[in-house]
Amino acid sequence: MSFRNWDEVIAHFSTHQPTPEQLEVLEKMKEETLEYLRQQIANYNSKIDETVYRVSSAESHIEVDQLVSDLLYYTAERNKLYNKLKELE
Repeated sequence: MSFRNWDEVIAHFSTHQPTPEQLEVLEKMKEETLEYLRQQIANYNSKIDETVYRVSSAESHIEVDQLVSDLLYYTAERNKLYNKLKELE
């Protein structure tokens, strides 16, 4: 049995009782997923911090515009990951 994402896992086990072995595997997968999400959020936080620093030393409006665009993207991606993390916790 394989699943492509957590939605498929939830859908399957909402109608099937997991065996103790499956439950153990699911808990391990969940913890690994949570850790991965936390790492990705930390990576985006670092990118956000670096971009904010770079904005403060930017020398042209074009450079500032690009950095702000990057900042908005990193923030949106981090927020998506954060929301997914909160769903799984």
